Amino acid sequence: MLDATLTNAITNGLHASFLLAYFVGAYRAGFPRAVTGLFCLLFVLKLMGVYVHYAPESPGALALWGIIAISTVVMNFLVMREAGVPERRTLGVILICLTGTAVFLTGVRDFSYIALPTALVFGIAARHAPARSKLRLGLGMVAVSNLAWFAMRKTGEALIGGEVPVSYRYDNDVYHFLLIASTFMIYQGFKQHRSGKR
Repeated sequence: MLDATLTNAITNGLHASFLLAYFVGAYRAGFPRAVTGLFCLLFVLKLMGVYVHYAPESPGALALWGIIAISTVVMNFLVMREAGVPERRTLGVILICLTGTAVFLTGVRDFSYIALPTALVFGIAARHAPARSKLRLGLGMVAVSNLAWFAMRKTGEALIGGEVPVSYRYDNDVYHFLLIASTFMIYQGFKQHRSGKR
């Protein structure tokens, strides 16, 4: 069986290739700048994710995790704005995201502090997205993906009575495949929304 350090990098890289295609597609199709920028940000985040999963103990991994955590807050803000979430609610949720990021950056290296606020963001964004749209479905799928990752990780920790070793974190691979499906639906949703405006 392959070490999860390698499989995590591979599945993250696979997701990165899809995000690159979405970014290029959004740019060529003339999507709004914020949406195109969102896909660009997601692609860059994934590239950094490939590195930190492949070389978790490298000198630059810690700094990259910090950049990933902060950039995720920016991503969450863009998602809520593009989904039409009211400003006051967006501000409140972003404050929750910033709190989780602050905890993560103080040395509590538990991705749950990023995954759970992100699930909240995408869940709220899905509720405000157009009803019965692919965008609403995709946003909801991201929320479920983050909750599924949390459940898998905490179940693993409970079963072994401690932190899951990096080399056995195959829950990340499942998470990456769920995100591939989710972001595909989000891209299709933005495409559907743009077509509906014509």
